[in-house]
This record gives sequence, C-alpha cells and structure tokens, in this order.
Amino acid sequence: MGKECLIILLLVFSSSPIFAQMPALYTPTGGYGLNDHIVSASVFHWYISGGGQVSSPWIALGGRASWTGEVGWWKGQIKQMMMANIDVLYVELIPFMEEQRINLFQALSELRKEGYDVPKVAPFLDPVITWSIYGNPPDCATTAGKDAFVNEYIRFFQQYYSVNTDAYADYYLATINGKVVLDTWLLASIPNVQSLSRVDLESRLANAFGTAHPVFNQGIYMITLVSGVSFLFTDEKIFQFEGDYFYYPYTYNGMTTAMVKPGFWNQNVCNPGTQLVRNGGSNYINAWSTALANTAIKHIYVESFNEYDEGSGIYAADPVNSPYVIPPNSGTDTWSDTDDPYEYIRTTWVYARDFNISADYGSKILWNNFPDYMYPGEHKTVRVVVRNEGDLPWSENDLFRFGQKEYLQGETLFGTGRYLVDDTANEVNTYGGVFRGRSVTFEVELIAPTTQGTYVTHWGMLREGVQWFGPELVHTFRVLPADIVPYQYTPAKNWGPANADVAFTDGVIGTDYMNEPNLRMGWGPYEGFTIYLDMRFTQPLGLIEFNYFVKSIYNVMPPESVEVYVSTQDTLSLPTSWTHVKTYTNIPSSTDGADTLAMYLNGYRARWVKVVVNDGGEWTVPCEFVVTPPPCAIVNYEHTPAEAWGAADSDLALKDGVFGTSNYFSQPELQSAWGPNEGFTTWLDLGSIQDIGGIDFNYFVYAAHGVVDPCSVTIAVSSMADPNRTDPGNTTDWSSAGTFTNLPSTSGAPTAHFPLTGQSGRWVRMVVEASGEWTMPCEIKVRPPCSVLDYEYTPAKSWGSANADVVFTDGAFGMTYYFNQTELQSAWGPYAGFATWLDLGWVQDIDGLDFNYFVYAAHGVVDPCSVTISVSSLADPNRTDPSNTTDWSSAGTFTNFPSTSGAPTAHLALTENSGRWVRMVVEAGGEWTMPCEIKVIPPASDYKYNPGKNWGPADPAIALMDGVVGTDYINEPNLRMGWGPNEGFTIYIDMQSPQLLGNIDFNYFVYPAHGVMPPDSVEVYVSSQNTVTPPNGWTYVRRYTDIPSSSGADTLAMCLNGYTARWVKVVVKAGGEWTVPCEFTVTPPQLYSVSAYQYTPAKNWGDANPNIAFTDGVIGTCYLNEDDLRMVWGPNAGFTICLDLGEIQDLGLTAFNYFVHTAHAVMPPSSVAVSISSQDTDTCPTTWNNVETYTDIPTSAGAGTLTMNLTGNSARWVKIVVEDGGEWTVPCEITFFVPNE
Repeated sequence: MGKECLIILLLVFSSSPIFAQMPALYTPTGGYGLNDHIVSASVFHWYISGGGQVSSPWIALGGRASWTGEVGWWKGQIKQMMMANIDVLYVELIPFMEEQRINLFQALSELRKEGYDVPKVAPFLDPVITWSIYGNPPDCATTAGKDAFVNEYIRFFQQYYSVNTDAYADYYLATINGKVVLDTWLLASIPNVQSLSRVDLESRLANAFGTAHPVFNQGIYMITLVSGVSFLFTDEKIFQFEGDYFYYPYTYNGMTTAMVKPGFWNQNVCNPGTQLVRNGGSNYINAWSTALANTAIKHIYVESFNEYDEGSGIYAADPVNSPYVIPPNSGTDTWSDTDDPYEYIRTTWVYARDFNISADYGSKILWNNFPDYMYPGEHKTVRVVVRNEGDLPWSENDLFRFGQKEYLQGETLFGTGRYLVDDTANEVNTYGGVFRGRSVTFEVELIAPTTQGTYVTHWGMLREGVQWFGPELVHTFRVLPADIVPYQYTPAKNWGPANADVAFTDGVIGTDYMNEPNLRMGWGPYEGFTIYLDMRFTQPLGLIEFNYFVKSIYNVMPPESVEVYVSTQDTLSLPTSWTHVKTYTNIPSSTDGADTLAMYLNGYRARWVKVVVNDGGEWTVPCEFVVTPPPCAIVNYEHTPAEAWGAADSDLALKDGVFGTSNYFSQPELQSAWGPNEGFTTWLDLGSIQDIGGIDFNYFVYAAHGVVDPCSVTIAVSSMADPNRTDPGNTTDWSSAGTFTNLPSTSGAPTAHFPLTGQSGRWVRMVVEASGEWTMPCEIKVRPPCSVLDYEYTPAKSWGSANADVVFTDGAFGMTYYFNQTELQSAWGPYAGFATWLDLGWVQDIDGLDFNYFVYAAHGVVDPCSVTISVSSLADPNRTDPSNTTDWSSAGTFTNFPSTSGAPTAHLALTENSGRWVRMVVEAGGEWTMPCEIKVIPPASDYKYNPGKNWGPADPAIALMDGVVGTDYINEPNLRMGWGPNEGFTIYIDMQSPQLLGNIDFNYFVYPAHGVMPPDSVEVYVSSQNTVTPPNGWTYVRRYTDIPSSSGADTLAMCLNGYTARWVKVVVKAGGEWTVPCEFTVTPPQLYSVSAYQYTPAKNWGDANPNIAFTDGVIGTCYLNEDDLRMVWGPNAGFTICLDLGEIQDLGLTAFNYFVHTAHAVMPPSSVAVSISSQDTDTCPTTWNNVETYTDIPTSAGAGTLTMNLTGNSARWVKIVVEDGGEWTVPCEITFFVPNE
C-alpha cells in the first residue's frame, strides 16, 4: 500500500490496531540452589469425569464430574497451584491412567507458550502401586532389575518431552544445584534396592536424554521418605504420606524439611479409616505458622494438592455441599469458617509468600509490538505482554497497571499513560488477581504527539500511588510528517505523491510537461539538482534506476553527469559525511520520451543515497528513482497451482497465461479469474521433503483498476505426502511458517520476498488475502538454502607464510594483481567455493572464528553465500569428504556476511564448542570468494587453570568440570599424570564483569584408598580489574583449612558475600598424593529487598533497584560538578539514612557504596555509625540500638565500598549516620545480604 493510502486511512480511522500474531512466549527460568526456600506439593493424575478417585468428603468445586483429566481442566488446576505460590510439583508416577499425566504435561507446555512461568515438575515414583500392576518387583542387584527400575523415570521424562518440545523444556524440570530432582515413595518391596547406586541412575538417564537434554548430564538429586529403607545416596528426606500429622519437620544430610497438611479423611474408602480434622482451616494455619517459626527449614512440602479419596487436598472445593459422607461413617468437619472454596490455596499463598525467595513486586516484559514510526496525532492500538514475577497478585482493584513514566524529565506521553488489568480476561474474580508467574496482555492505545521528532519513552509496571517496579521498557518513536516520503530533494518542486518503493513520480506526467515555461520555472535553465534518498535503515544496496524525460527539440536532455554517494549515518535529517561511489558520464539518451540510467550499488550498505545530477541541456527533468534490493538465488521445484494460470515455467510455481498480452488489465477477465475481493490459496508440491530458504511471490499491481498488492500472505509447510488441501485453516497436517504483511505495491509486477530459513517440508501452502478489488498473482518461486557446489581443501592455493596466530594469509594481499580475474579464476573459481580443515593441535574450547576475505564486487569477488562449521575431537578425522558426519559434529551454518568493499571480517560464534579440528565449508557467493585469513578465537571469559589439564568443555553454569568424571578417574597413572603427586593447582574464575559475589561451591573427588584426598587448604582472592586475562593485583579474602571430607566427592562452600569482583582466584594445596577437582559452582548473592527508605537531606536518588536501598540518579552525568554536589550535600553536611526491610529480618553483611573523586573533594566518609530498631512501624522509629561505628573507611578512585558485618542482629529498620570525610560525601547504594546459613 502506498503512502498516500496510508495517509487516507489515518484520516478515516481514529485508531488502527497492530494485532500482529503474537509469537510463542516460551522463556527460560532458573533452577534452585540447595539453600533456596522451596514450596512443593504432590500432584496425582488419576482423574477422568467418571473414573479414578471419586469419593472424597470434600467435593471439588463444580462437582467431581468436572475433573475430566483433559488438557483444559489441567490448565485450571495449574492456575490454582500457581495461585497458591507452589514452586515444585511432585507428579505421581505409576503405570496407570498415563494419558492424564501427559495431559498435565501438555497443559504446562501450553501455558508456558502463553508466557506463564509454571511450577517445575519432578517424578514421584510409587513402587508399591507400580509393581502391584506389573507383578514381581525388580531385583536391583541385577542389571536387568536396575534397568527396569530406572525405566520408570525414563518413561516419565519421555512423556514430558513428547509434549514439551520447545528449547526451554529442560528449565521446567525441577533441579537443585543443577541436578534433576527425583522423588520416590516406599521402597521396602524392592529387592536389594540399596544395590542401586547413584551412578546406576545417573548413567542410564544420561544415556537416554543427555545428548538432547544436557541437564541430565549434571546428576540427580534424590528425595525419599523419612521412614523405612532408602537409597544409600539419598540427598533429602521428606515426610510424605507416612502418618497423621499436620506438621512434621525432619533433618537429614544437613537439610531440614517440613511437611504441612490441611487434614486427612479417608473413611469413604476405608473402614474404619482415619480422620485428621481441618476445623475450618485453623489446623492448616497452625501448621504453617509452626513451620515458619523454624528458621532451619529450607523446603516445605504440602501434602497434598489433589489427593482426593484421602481428603488431604488443598484444591478449590465446594464448601456448601461438603462434606460428602458415605454411611455408615458419621464423622464431620468444616472446610472453611468463611465458606471459601479457596481457603487452603489462599492460606498456602499467604505463608509461602513469607517463606519463598520471591519479592512482593516483580515483573518481566515478554513481548510488545510498539511501532518504530508514527504520524502526528495518529492512534494505534498495540499489545504488551507482561508477566507477574512477584508474590502480590495484580488487579485493577489494587491499582496494578502498565504505564508510561510521565514523571521522567523530558518524557512525552504517547496516550493516557495508564493501561489497566482486564479483570475479566485475566480471571481476577476467580483467582483473586494475576498471580505470580501469570502473563497479562495489555492493550495500549498509542496517540502520537502532534509535533514530529524522535521521542525516547519509558514504560513499566506500577502500583498506582505506591511504586514502579520491574524492568523498564525503553522505546524510541519517530514521529514523521504526515506527508513524508522516503526521500528528500532540492530544488523545491511539487512532484505529487510518491509511490511506495520509488523515490518520486513527477506530477506533470501526461499533462503539459513539454511546456517550456512550466519546466523552466521548475528546474532551469542549467540548474541541475541533488536528490537524497532515505532507505529508512542501513541495508544492502542493489540497483537504483534513474528515469528522466528527453525532448531534444525543447532542449530537455539527459544529464551531463550523475554522481552517486552513500552514507550509513542513521539519522532522519541529512547526513554530514558521504562516501563517493561512482560518477556516470555515459548517460543513456532517447530521441524522445524518457530514458533510464541503471546505477549498480551491489556490495554497498547504506541508509542514505545522494544523487547529484548535472544538467546536460537547458534543463534536465527527472521522473522517478526506482530502488531494487540485491537479487536472490533461484532453484527448480515442481508445482501444483490451484488455478488455471497457464503453462508454468520450469523453475517457478505458476505463471499467468495472460501476462504480457493485451487483456490482462481487462476487468471482466480479472473478475472471472480472481475476484472481487476473493484472494486465493495455492499448494506447492516440492516432490520430496526439502529444506526451504524462502519464497519470491510476484504479482500484478494496477491500482487504477483495483489490482493491488495483497493484504497478507500466510505460509505453512507440511512433510506429509498428501496433506489436507481442502481446508486452508487446517493445522493438523500443516505447521505455520509465518504471516507477512506490508508487501511492495509498485505499479506493474513487484515481488515480495518471504524468508523461511529453518523451514523444511514437501508441501508449501500460501493463503493470500486480497486487499483491493482483487489480487492477481504472476509467479511464485521457491528458493532453497545455499548449497555447496565444489570445494578444495587445506587449502589448494599457495597463500604464502601464515602468521603465527592465523590460519593462513594470502600472499597476494596488498599486491596489485589479486584482482586479476585470470589469477583468481585459476585459484578459486568460477563459483568453486572451498573447504579447509584447521588443526588446533589438541582438544580445546572454541569461542568462535574470525573469517576475513576480499570483496571487490566490480570483479565478482563477493562475500560468501554460507559457511558451515564442524568440529572433531579425533586426532586424525576424515579430511577427504566435507560431508562426513561420523568424525565431525556440526557447529552451525552462517549466512548474511558483511559485504563492505575491501576485506571485511565475519565473526562466527562457536560458544560451547570444543575440539582439536575445525572444518569450514565455504560456499562462493559470487563468481568467486577469496579468503584472506581465519583466526580461531578461544573463550575470552572462560576459566584459566594451572597446571594444564584437559577438563573437557566447561558447563555454562559452573567454572570447570573434569572430563574424567564417570570413567577412569580413580586410575592412579591417569590422575598422577594430570595433578600429582602433591602438586595442588590454581584456578582463575572470570565473572565476565565486576559484580556482587555470593557463594562459590568447590566440589572435589575423595578416594582415600588411592590417595585422592580433600585439599589441605584453600585460599581465596578477588580482583575487580576488568580484564579478559587474569589480573596482576589481588585482594586476599580468606584461607580455609577445615575442609569437608566424605568418600566419593565433597564440597567446600566459600562465602564471598559483601565482595564485588570480576575475577576470583582459588589456590588449592593438595591434601594427599593428589587433589582432583570436579567443579566450581558460582551462585549469586541472596539479598534482602528494601521496601522503603527515608533520608536527610532530601535528594531525589531516582528509582530504587529491587534488591538495594537506592541508586544515585546522578551516576554518569554531573556528579563531578562541584556546585551541583555542594548544593545537594555539602559542604561537610553528612546525612542520615533510615532503611526499612519491611519486617524483622536476621541481618548479615551490609555493603555501603559511595563515590570518590579526590580532585573535587568527594571523599569517603570520615565515620559511619550503624544503629538498628525492631519497632514494627511504617515510619522511622524513635528508639535505636547502636551496633558499631566504622572509622577505617576504604577509599579507591571512582567508588568505594564499606562492608559492615551485622551478623547476629535482627531488626526491621537500619539507620546509617554518615559523617562527611571531605567537602562532601556522595552515596551510591546500600545492599543487604541475606546471612549465610
């Protein structure tokens, strides 16, 4: 649609919604640390409308028949679980009613697709029921018995992955310290169960899933019952269905857990049965209160979410028609004192909020479709999807809203500034609000300002009158003039409306353009002119055609010369710097009418093009500039057009037989074929399943007859031999590949290019929606991905001596003949491409490759079409067959390379790859591709270690992992060669940037029989130097000598709370014949949130970060301005800050950060006095207890930090009195660390 159509639409419609198809909103999430507070519940799946458990005394809300076990019902159950703030679901694992368990997994997947952060799942294996169904239980002293036992877990995860197929499915399995959680009930019936080892379980799960799902390569975390026989490797024990208690704590292996239960009543299925009365919910409240009073508890387990027949669930129930008692039972009880169906869900939420690690306020912006451009006064309705990541539920009643931050200096409102939670759409009346983890779609009506310009806007979540919270969405709008077209020109002439994809069209065409006075008035005589073409953004350039009038009898002549310049400056106004491309002097000329100069800019990238036209006669009269993108490759495919379009060419999908004849603009002919307003669907048969690169769709445009570009094209693919082709809306046989809008609308026959990289199939379906009286297609071309035509290897050209740190350097580089076509053709082409194998000498981690090559488009030397990378850890892999996949593992295919003339470099990211050999298969992108050099880049922010031992690839979440884990690590020669005897070692851990430190867990092997012992000592140092190599200056932190020891492997927990650093150095002294490390796991610090602060003097520090007290708003701006600081703080004023932690908390380390700039007398404090108060008030207390006064204050250029140890104290309020140490003291932030357990 042309710009003129857009302007008309803006005048007709007051609001134009941009309802682009919302993408799948799957997101990653974090796992749990060992000391994280976790709330879990058992979940049972044995429910259909008339089957499974049906006899609870507590009737389900809506009736038991409403429990269908279908996906939709499970979604409602999951929402109840999330409303209750439940973190982990222990899902019953038995070989019975398994379709309902898969439906649960499907529901979790569908909610995650909508942006929900759902609870994580773990299997809860019930051996008693399982082998009562199968028969004889497995003997775990045998391989077959171990296989049978572990296969139950494998089946659970297979079912999970069968319907959770997205890239983030692994993140929603419950993990603790990176290990997959397994929960197992009564084991007494399993013969020789203690013969089943951790390795037996981990190795089988890793073999089944480790390749596709690396989370299974990290080990398992096993939970079992408190009573009875257990595995020898159990990590944690929870009281689960073991007795009639409302509350049961238990400590095992240093981990304290607690079970809380609302009640128990199984008399409808057991005689005489047992009853543990609920008493209206008071007993459940007491259980939770008791649990929270025990500060040692880390994990709280709810028994249960939905065990029905035993009456222990917390699901939403019908309090009016309950209890349901089957005679002769005569027991009685009360569900809720207030007849609240959600009594136990609400109670769980209240106490889980106090227990868990989530803040009350939190959000995450998942998606938006804000436009980049708007017109003055224009209305657009867009969408923003935000997820609640805090414990407080959102609703309009509680004034939770999405908004624009109108209070910021310079902010211009794009609308009302506030957008409300739709309580109906978000089921607020059902669930009491938008609970933690649920996503909300806000419809935002944007109203552009009436003044053109560039506007930087700031958006986020807020609770009106309380606080803004969560990440900020920053979006830049460009408000364009209502009549803007994508070019600017001089001199000022009214050329009329511009077509959408040409520079301009002269308004006098077809009228009196031969009238001399008219032309002279506009252009001449002998004036010439300059045109500036704005491509809207920097992009590859192709062909620009300059069309102009020629009428020699009136001295209207072609230009004498045309100069072309380009600029990559990304501005709305004219650039200030230009690069000259070419000057054309041999200008085409026709005797009469019009002619065209073709200007090829292939190989250049720019936003702006400047064309300087020098008159060739009394005047030169331009008509239009047509901008065409670079061409695309074509391949042959078969086709099945859905209309009688005439004979198709061999390399296209269809071609209309009337193209090029005299009647294709005839309305009756068109009407009978296509319209009016019909659109059409076509199915293209590629003959076999193939990878698809894209589609080129060519169609007619003749707006005067209502033949216009399509409104939209929706593409789907199918790998079936005979998919459904009668229903264009069918989604069973077809997978969506995207919907495309804003198609070219050039008069004639434009082409729309649809990129489909990553798609494959046999069939392609195109649903074309007409946007005018009819849409008339011409042809459809299906483009494959780039393919390799030929190759040479290692390499087949004498490049001269290679530099030490590159793979090769072309000997002809810098000489005069490397652009000689004969020389190049003999070396590389034409169209040859090449393959090269790079030997790194040994297996090592690889971060990427820098591939440098020549580009000289005028001689056909261009950037590659594609580069395919593979790696091999073999000493001598196959190097004769570039397609070999036995010796080589794919590391990816790269396209869209820099095409700057000269010698650009492509950066090919290979993070998390390792090997000895790297294979590069380079496909030529033009007549030939000419490489210069290839550099192999090691990880810049990995760990360094000493001595040199190959630990294998590093896990992304840990510092290192020994490659010999699970193989022959107890082989003495192998270990001695790497580490011993008595060598010790030093590890350098790079955090990639200076940041607050928390815990570092150092895990190591222990095998005394072979002299493999814990370290004798471990020294820890830190450095804030921001370098990619280990720094030369270190700060000593601590020396550990009391090192934990247990056979197998043990862990030293090193607490670095209060330190800020990029680098950590760990010096390990061997404690036996050798010490063998396994891994270092880095955990960020746990911080207290500060709910409010008060301070004197009054200064606007800007928005507080969620986990710190405040951040000074002048950071990075004018804080070095003496007058500004003096006015705010000094001189010698000092200040007092009162900090509210929201409730009484156990205190730990507290870090006070401040600015230091001695040249401006901005100094550290002379003293800092700390007091605390336990007064439970919302205002600054009146009584305080002094803790300590600090006078030895650290100083360093830039900013310093005073670490104050408040461990052993408890308080709600903390007061910090700061005495100035110079002309003034400027605070930055205060951070409260949760005390280390």
